[in-house]
Amino acid sequence: MARTFFLAADLSYLLQRAKMMISFINGDGQKPQENTKDIEQWIRTYCMVSSWILNSISKEVVESFMYTNTSRDLWVELENRFGQSNGPLEYQLKKELASTSQGSMTVSTYFARLKKLWEELACITRTPECTCEETKETAEIKIHDQVIQFLMGLNEVYDHVRGQAFKRLETQKPFQNKKNTVDKRNEIRKECDKSRHLKEVLKTETNMFLVGFMPQTLALTNTG
Repeated sequence: MARTFFLAADLSYLLQRAKMMISFINGDGQKPQENTKDIEQWIRTYCMVSSWILNSISKEVVESFMYTNTSRDLWVELENRFGQSNGPLEYQLKKELASTSQGSMTVSTYFARLKKLWEELACITRTPECTCEETKETAEIKIHDQVIQFLMGLNEVYDHVRGQAFKRLETQKPFQNKKNTVDKRNEIRKECDKSRHLKEVLKTETNMFLVGFMPQTLALTNTG
């Protein structure tokens, strides 16, 4: 349930912000006085926000949240009950990541599975807000580690890709800026079209991800 809450929390927060209703769950919005012209609009918005949050909760427990007074109270109650269990949830996600490999999945499905777990883990992991070089380096290392994890879980048919990628990772930085990413993508596409050995790989969304996520990883495919 905690895992579901974090996902619902992110989705709910984004939706309400998009609709300029975030004040109903962050406590900034104040209820107008009764018998004023704004009260009806406030009630309609409150009902909409509360309904959306309740619809995001598992059927098994939703009844226990039906009678909170405001959307803010509902949100706080959810956070208190399900939003504090980061430790066990982090353990569960990392355990799943450690045991995830391609197996019978397509490369695209395998990557999608990893990406989902990475994103869920990021939701509960505190990230420094500063933009110092140390923080940037930490982000680059994280990307580097994720690419390695992806390569490690590929089936044996991709041993050639994996081996060459690891060699490339030892000599090149794990992060490049957006312009270099685009340039490298175009370069790799042209080169890899000539490679019959890895054409199947290049058709997948996963490899387009690798081209953008760490451009040099797929540069090795021109050796196929």
